Amino acid sequence: FRQNPKGKLFVVAPTVSAGAVAAATQTFAGTATENSTIRFRGHGRLIDVAWNSGEAETAFVTRAVAAINAEGADLAFTVVDGGTGDIDYTAKYAGLWGNDILINASVLSGGGGITISVNPAALSGGTLEPTFTTVLALVATSKFRRIVPCCSNADATSASATSGPGRVETHIDTLETGNEAKLQVGVVGHTGTIANAKAGAIAKNNEAMQYVFGQTFEDLPCELAGAEAGDALNFVTLRANYNRIGNRLELLGPADAVGEKPTGAEVEDLLNNGVTPLNIEQLTGEIFVVRPITTHSLSSTTPDYRAFDMSDTDGMYSVVEDLQ
Repeated sequence: FRQNPKGKLFVVAPTVSAGAVAAATQTFAGTATENSTIRFRGHGRLIDVAWNSGEAETAFVTRAVAAINAEGADLAFTVVDGGTGDIDYTAKYAGLWGNDILINASVLSGGGGITISVNPAALSGGTLEPTFTTVLALVATSKFRRIVPCCSNADATSASATSGPGRVETHIDTLETGNEAKLQVGVVGHTGTIANAKAGAIAKNNEAMQYVFGQTFEDLPCELAGAEAGDALNFVTLRANYNRIGNRLELLGPADAVGEKPTGAEVEDLLNNGVTPLNIEQLTGEIFVVRPITTHSLSSTTPDYRAFDMSDTDGMYSVVEDLQ
């Protein structure tokens, strides 16, 4: 965790999705009439590649594929030369999560004689989710103050108890009572729409679950959840109910920081429906937590904010830990 370098991080791999792998193709055409630079964005990571004057698209694509794959350790996809000016993207693993990988190519400088004729906004075609059942059973005797399921936006939106977040919620609730209560919190990230983030949070309505939302953030949903979990653990060690309103997170926000910055009304709507909004500082562009809250917002269908802030849950858990 960049947010908590001293924290302990345990990584457990779930059963991989049995579905299809998300993919996409960008198409470049022409012969450059001037020295140009193409900027590639891969879930927020920037890679600039030269397209030299006189070069056809085939020479440029060869150079671009090599440059992108050289950054492979920090990317959730690989690329290959698809021929005739195509760059083919493939997510590293199967599943719906790959559909959340945002990509883009644009002319940063120059541009004479060249075109980007096909330029999808994201990978697509990924199907089915990984299965968390086995890994959660493996850690049932262990205690973790935060559990971060790496979910797709589709899985985070789902109200199903068999979704990834649903299984994590059941796992936490099952182990939350008695003298040996584990006192754990599940943190789920979402980078889709406000409506979908609200739907996922409302379906949980749980003081031991947190939904972290960044509107069209380029970082993947699990990166948002990981940053929030790391920041929480860093400050909970200082004070159980630490006020983290406004804390900065080292995340990559939306490509369009102006157009995708949530309005005041949208932030209030998210907070009223159990979602922790991330926002963009106007002067510096830094990402900050508006207010870290639980997903609990309803008693039946009536608004109920008695377990609103995550600091309430963390403070109570710390008291119980002392009693244990």
